[in-house]
Amino acid sequence: MRSLRGAPLGAALILVLLWLSGCQTGPLSNPGLAPGEIAAQAADAPSDLRPCPISGPVERYLADLKPRNHDAYQAADDAWNQLKGEGAKSGAVAVFAATPASCLAKPGAGPGRNLVNLVAVFADDHAATSAYQRGIFGFPTPPGEEQLPGLSKGVATGLSENAWAVQRDVGGRTLYVAWWQDRAVASFLVAADLDRTESRRVAEAVERRIS
Repeated sequence: MRSLRGAPLGAALILVLLWLSGCQTGPLSNPGLAPGEIAAQAADAPSDLRPCPISGPVERYLADLKPRNHDAYQAADDAWNQLKGEGAKSGAVAVFAATPASCLAKPGAGPGRNLVNLVAVFADDHAATSAYQRGIFGFPTPPGEEQLPGLSKGVATGLSENAWAVQRDVGGRTLYVAWWQDRAVASFLVAADLDRTESRRVAEAVERRIS
């Protein structure tokens, strides 16, 4: 996928959504929590979504994904390498799906209802903030004045001050995408065919474990 960093946010969001179908200070408040404990849990997800066996630490997720879906592996590996280059120390991926075929797909691209949550823990909040500002998976973090249909930013997302979320209907599917940072953690969530209330419930549950 070509870089979208130079594109206007509106065009970038539309292109990446089609591809899917594509600050506070201080230490982490719960330093004993591993990324997998922060990431989306079964109790957060709608009851028809089941945990996928591929969920777990980023390194294991990538190792399991590589021989089974190279395109999905490459996108996830690029994102994780970006985060590591920005100071991420550890990470986890949680995948929930109504059908097993979605477990190995690119975020938001699998058939049926599904969600993917990537959580990265940094050494400090400054590194996490910097990573948030650079965006993830080709999504640029929108400037403060940018307004688009379906886009919410900051506290309006229900997440944190450094946050954006967008919900759009693309190709007959409803996609919710959120990227946010709080303390020393950054989190990326994509939900396919969940309603906005369901998607926000998952994202807000993750945020509660961060804050």
